[in-house]
This record gives sequence, structure tokens and C-alpha cells, in this order.
Amino acid sequence: MKNTGNLKVTTPTDREIVMTRVFDASRHLVFDGAAESMTSLRSYLIQCRFQEQKN
Repeated sequence: MKNTGNLKVTTPTDREIVMTRVFDASRHLVFDGAAESMTSLRSYLIQCRFQEQKN
């Protein structure tokens, strides 16, 4: 997957931030990468929550 290096950040409202990035890759590779990132983030947040409850 080739990164084109362009990241566009906009603020459509006071409470929203929209980040758009273009990749030179097939749709399924980009989706798999995003899905894997969300799974990792979810696992991290669950661990943090567990550590808070443990202390």
C-alpha cells in the first residue's frame, strides 16, 4: 500500500474534526488496515479500563 502523504483536516462544526487521507491501494487493503487499527485501539482501551478498576 503506497501512502500519497496527503492528509486533509477540516472542522465542519465546532464539535467535529474530519480527517481525509488518500491511499494508492485496493479498497480491501485499506479497510483491513483500518479495521485492524480499531481492534488494537479497542483492546488498548479495554486494558486501560481494567487497570483502572484493578487499582
